[in-house]
Amino acid sequence: MSLQRLHIPNVTFGTTTTQIPRKGLDLIATMHISRGALLLAETALFSVSNVLEPFSRSNQRSISAQAPQFPQFQTLVSKADPPTDESRFETNNFDMGTDWNGGKTRGIFFQASRFNHSCVPNAYFVWNPELNKGQGLLTIYAIQDIDPYHEILVNYRIDDWYKLKDACQAGLNDAYGFLCDCVACQRQPGHQFGAKSDARRQRMQALKTQIDDRNWNLNTPRGREAKRQNINKLIDNIRQEGLICPALAEALDELGKLAKDELGVAKAANAMSAAAYVRDCREIALQIAREKLDLDVCCNGSQSPVVMAALEFIWDLDD
Repeated sequence: MSLQRLHIPNVTFGTTTTQIPRKGLDLIATMHISRGALLLAETALFSVSNVLEPFSRSNQRSISAQAPQFPQFQTLVSKADPPTDESRFETNNFDMGTDWNGGKTRGIFFQASRFNHSCVPNAYFVWNPELNKGQGLLTIYAIQDIDPYHEILVNYRIDDWYKLKDACQAGLNDAYGFLCDCVACQRQPGHQFGAKSDARRQRMQALKTQIDDRNWNLNTPRGREAKRQNINKLIDNIRQEGLICPALAEALDELGKLAKDELGVAKAANAMSAAAYVRDCREIALQIAREKLDLDVCCNGSQSPVVMAALEFIWDLDD
């Protein structure tokens, strides 16, 4: 359980690198890696603040001044040919959140850049600002059990969860200069998962649009039940597609908020006959919130702000 795992130390594991044709280096597990294991915690080689798209002159000067100090940076791939420091940074940078005035900070993480992409990943990267005495670390956690000799894969474009194959391929080609051949993108005979992937993602898109519609009448039991059914259908499709984080986490968050609203309705009844209703609503909300917390700890680590928010949500349910 997640509440127990909050204090379990990281598990050691083994990996090796292998050269794959047309793909470059990949990271292979040499032993079984359990879901929730910390795979990497890395500080940035260097970072650039107030990053704009396209890069501003200030961004370009910052990259040009820092990049020559790090020989490792020069070994990273670039979609540009010939590569430049700016193109290498554009291809390999990771989000490090925002600074005090809201500007985006992005950094280069040499080890994290060695992980290859999959639209259905088994690992998840995130910037954790509270680690390293508040200086922050980029962490990568296993979000599924990974068997020996299987590649460890992350999703480079975490906003593409609901996009169809062609849209995902276009985004990857534009940003990184390659086309994905993961299990969701394969369409050759015999690849049943890939053949069904677009249909699932189309359903997910439609359900997400309906769920986000602000015209739900949540003041009625029928309205709340209709939205709950849509969220549960979305969760079923997300699980079938194997999209653990953040897609499943976001859907569970929506379901948890709806359960909390139902608890509020039960409390407002303020009658002895409603006591059992309140108890049942609280238990349902807690069950969803605990599943969300378990997922957050697995994907983000115990010290993540996401985990703190999930714990606060659970505490609020007990008020």
